[in-house]
Amino acid sequence: MKRLALLLCYINLFAGTASACLLSDLIITQSDCNKEKKFYLTFDFKHKDNSDCFTISGNGKNYGTFAYSKLPLTLGPFSGDCSTNYEFVIRDCKNDACKLVEQYGVVCCENPPCELSDLRLEKTKCDANATFCVSLNFTHSGNSSCFKVSGNGKEYGKYSYSQLPIKICGLAGNCETDYEFVVKDCENSECSVSKNLGIVCCEKPCKLYDLNLVKTDCNDAGQFYVTLNFKYNDTAACFNVKGNGKNYGNFKFYKLPVKLGPFTGDCKTNYEFTVSVCEKAECSVSKSLGIVCCEKKKCEIKELKITKSDCNSDNNFFVTINFKYSGTSSCFKVKGNGFNYGTFNYNQLPIQIGPLKGDCKKQYEFIVYDCEMESCKASKNIGKVCCEFKKNDGNDLKQDEGPKVMFNEDVWKPDYQIEDEISGLQQTSEKLIIRFNNTLFPQTEVQLLNLYGIPLKNKELSRFENVIELNTSDLLPGIYIVLVKDMDKQQLIKFMKW
Repeated sequence: MKRLALLLCYINLFAGTASACLLSDLIITQSDCNKEKKFYLTFDFKHKDNSDCFTISGNGKNYGTFAYSKLPLTLGPFSGDCSTNYEFVIRDCKNDACKLVEQYGVVCCENPPCELSDLRLEKTKCDANATFCVSLNFTHSGNSSCFKVSGNGKEYGKYSYSQLPIKICGLAGNCETDYEFVVKDCENSECSVSKNLGIVCCEKPCKLYDLNLVKTDCNDAGQFYVTLNFKYNDTAACFNVKGNGKNYGNFKFYKLPVKLGPFTGDCKTNYEFTVSVCEKAECSVSKSLGIVCCEKKKCEIKELKITKSDCNSDNNFFVTINFKYSGTSSCFKVKGNGFNYGTFNYNQLPIQIGPLKGDCKKQYEFIVYDCEMESCKASKNIGKVCCEFKKNDGNDLKQDEGPKVMFNEDVWKPDYQIEDEISGLQQTSEKLIIRFNNTLFPQTEVQLLNLYGIPLKNKELSRFENVIELNTSDLLPGIYIVLVKDMDKQQLIKFMKW
């Protein structure tokens, strides 16, 4: 019986030893110290024949009960005060003898030195205002909570490290400023980093915008004008205007607004305008005015009035022509008896034509018609004109079949002659150039006369010349006479200013 009991005792002892709880291979990993000089510990170990949980305690403190399934387990924060000698006891929840004891020791947490490094600057493209932005980022450690950015004598602001990267905008690309950036820790100004970006040139992009087109009312001819204006930031010399396949020309920017036209309101053309910078066609702005309908008035010339003057001493007379008109172009022509009396602007009305012969023979008729619409016309016959003829004691002035030139008595003298000494006559809108075969002497007198023989301009030559130039830019359209007095010779030259 005693032997049986002893056998059972050995069996139980062997069974207990075979299933004993075992904790082993403890590994404790320490984190870096934080700004508060604290750290964390991560625990991991092997376990066998254990219950479902374990406890951790140490330095008189119970850190809690944890499931083995939570391993590895992080605890903390612990103070790295350089004085606490940390120890840890890990024990199975149901078997106090199943444990691990670790003398960890003292931990000292000292703040690492502040360090800012690897400053990186990235420049953006220039904007319409010729400014740009810079993106700024860098590496940092041992720092406070914020930093400051400055450069070129300017403070750009204070930022949190958590805001990195930051962007600084509104920097002028003026091709002058040598940009530098300095970053300093808010609490430690010696903890800094800097970098030079250099000079940045932003070419101001060309921009034309807000094109405005204002149409005038239609005129009697069914036409209208367009006033064009726009905003711009380009400083080029000029701009060009085109539209509907036509080039309306180049204009200076300071001439804005500009008036274009006339255009025909034909109810068909979709008028469009494109403005571009001279020699920079890609910088442009366009706008459509659309279709314009002008109700064109029918061209009409009516109530033609022809008033005859009294006859003069040369048995000649003049007629004054006036009439009402609407829907016309800008000018009209006058003909009669196979002779073209000239072209006139409507704003010249009334006009005077003459001198005409009062020979009691010719039936005088006058036809007035529009320059562009010959069917728009009016005519009137004043019949024969009889002037009492008086013999002229002087030499008659040689003339063609056109209107005769009348001179007053102070100008016309019998010894005046018409000389055939002109080699060339050239006329422009600005001047009349007369070339002579022979050289004219100094003090030769040149007079410009109207049809009534009234002097309009006088000129005296100061040297030997064979060319005379007269400024005719201020003359109205009509017939004029140039009188040249050279020594004992007199010359009369007739010309028409158109």
